[in-house]
Amino acid sequence: MSQGVLSEVQVDGDDYDRLLTAIEKSFGIRFEQKLYHLRTVGELFDEILKRAQPGGSGDTPGSTIVLQRLQPMLIRVGLDPAAGPETALASQNLPSPRRIARMIRRELGFEPPKPVTGSFVGIAGPALVLGGIALAWWLGSLWPFGLWLLVYPLVVLDPGGWTRDWATLGSLTEAVAARNGTALAALGARSDEGEWWRQLATMFCSVANDQGTPITDFRLIDRSTRFSYS
Repeated sequence: MSQGVLSEVQVDGDDYDRLLTAIEKSFGIRFEQKLYHLRTVGELFDEILKRAQPGGSGDTPGSTIVLQRLQPMLIRVGLDPAAGPETALASQNLPSPRRIARMIRRELGFEPPKPVTGSFVGIAGPALVLGGIALAWWLGSLWPFGLWLLVYPLVVLDPGGWTRDWATLGSLTEAVAARNGTALAALGARSDEGEWWRQLATMFCSVANDQGTPITDFRLIDRSTRFSYS
């Protein structure tokens, strides 16, 4: 194991399901089962390679192609033209992550990372909805259920927080590149095993935690990194 690499991380079960869906879209494959028996990131990578093999004549990193398209779009809506990979997006006069995600999908044709729920409403909303259902059952009436359902749109419309994939220009670029492997290969991006591993490790970081701390550097993940469900 490389120095500094994490030996074990934790992944929420629902997030793992979403990760598998993102992998299928990015690599153009399909998993016949949920792969809950896997215990290391290397085993997950092997499952990808069983279903597809990298190949292509391109030599440009996918992240470079993404940045060439993403940066001008963000500059148009408030990003400092001098911004670099380490620039914190929260410090820029940008629209919300949720709006930017829609722009990435609509204008660039790329699949964006999911915005991270970032407000109190996003955290408390589901609990309030469940509380309304329980209250409706206890009172034998549906009116509390309808009242608390008014909270749910606030959850859906949560603007998202500037964390994880959305923390910096570089992290957002890498996250978009990781989720669009097949599309980028068609645009001339490099498609080899090293690039595929980078894409997988980047996506895995977006759902993994180290003792409750989000992981933001894909280099902390290697084939031997184990993961457990929380």
